[in-house]
Amino acid sequence: MIAPNWVSARANCTLDDNLTSILEQVRKDIRLFNDLRPDKRGKRKFQASFDNGEVVIKRLVEVVNNRGLQVIEDDDHKNDVIVIRCMSNTISVRRNNHLNFEIEPRWNVESQECDLLVDGERYPVWRISEMILGEFLFQDDAE
Repeated sequence: MIAPNWVSARANCTLDDNLTSILEQVRKDIRLFNDLRPDKRGKRKFQASFDNGEVVIKRLVEVVNNRGLQVIEDDDHKNDVIVIRCMSNTISVRRNNHLNFEIEPRWNVESQECDLLVDGERYPVWRISEMILGEFLFQDDAE
């Protein structure tokens, strides 16, 4: 049996490294949503971008005008954004300036892995992404 490289794994159990992993998954999930057929996603599309050291996820909308089909910022939901940023010991996730939850990377001696904890419970990166995006991507327009 090959021993795990616990030294690198533990050294990489940082806010920045985990933020990078989470953002890669979030971007992938946004791409997957944006690639859905219109009957599955409506006219909604989403975009994640860096802005002043934080990641801002905003809602876009498809419109048809004299230039054809375009994707523009959704003025009806301009202030409905998700902001992900590194704090002193956690990664915070906010929507509309309200704290949704915080993610705490913590080294797990037993598993020799970096756990991502939300309210003390361990989650894989894909589940963290779903927690960040799920309601935002799939909310009903009537809300």
